[in-house]
Amino acid sequence: MTLFRSLIEPVIPAPDDLTVPQFIFDVNAHPTRPARREETPCFIEEESGRPVYISELRSRTNALAKGIRACWGIGKGDVVALFAPNHVDYTVIAWAVHRLGVLLQQ
Repeated sequence: MTLFRSLIEPVIPAPDDLTVPQFIFDVNAHPTRPARREETPCFIEEESGRPVYISELRSRTNALAKGIRACWGIGKGDVVALFAPNHVDYTVIAWAVHRLGVLLQQ
């Protein structure tokens, strides 16, 4: 596998002390977190054209993370495999397991 690296430094250094959902959802999680207006959709569902906003992503991700922990006891240090088609819900699933400190095998 070829690994490509940019010749320039990133404009904003990526935080290495947060998970992606912490960086995206948690207010004031990191000083480089971009401000996103609530009325700006994060995703557009392909089949229906329905916009998916940050508030919906946050609530669905958190609810799924709680459900995964309650139903299966999955938590920090566990590994979860995800085999799914490209869909707007893929991000919710991936971020929910990241919220739990789980490693995701795709």
